[in-house]
Amino acid sequence: MTGAGGTALRPVRPRESGDPARRIAKSGVVLDSRFRGNERRLWIVPAVFPLLALALAACSGSDKSEPDPNVFPKDYRKEIVTALTTALDDPTNVRDAFVTEPFLAPVGREQRYAVCVRYNARDLARRYVGSRDRIAYFFAGTLNQLVDATPAQCGNAAYKPFPEAEKICFANKCT
Repeated sequence: MTGAGGTALRPVRPRESGDPARRIAKSGVVLDSRFRGNERRLWIVPAVFPLLALALAACSGSDKSEPDPNVFPKDYRKEIVTALTTALDDPTNVRDAFVTEPFLAPVGREQRYAVCVRYNARDLARRYVGSRDRIAYFFAGTLNQLVDATPAQCGNAAYKPFPEAEKICFANKCT
């Protein structure tokens, strides 16, 4: 029999019964002759992996704390305009746009800043569909959701004019 590179392979003679390699071979694990002499180091491999995992887990921790979910949304008007450009079928020529100041609204068992938005936008056929109320929820000061509002959420809101939404334009001449 020849091995890689044309070298002759010698049959492996069994070692004495007290030999660790023979004990491993008796347990059902067959050792190749390439591993002779490394039998004593085989126990190191299972011991090293848990230690390595612990070391990596310690490095993965960070000192960053959770963000404050109720940071006042400073640029709420700009973020709502950006969201409307993607949410509306035709965001140009929006009429009768109104917005409220941010207020704390109940969301499940917690409270988050929210803003009510009212507008009259066009559909894909470029017809105005009527006034629509939506509510924008903010998390850590940034817009998280813009969803349809119920009358209970925005029915009694104090709206102010929202000219930024009425001036949405995608042409190069718009500024």
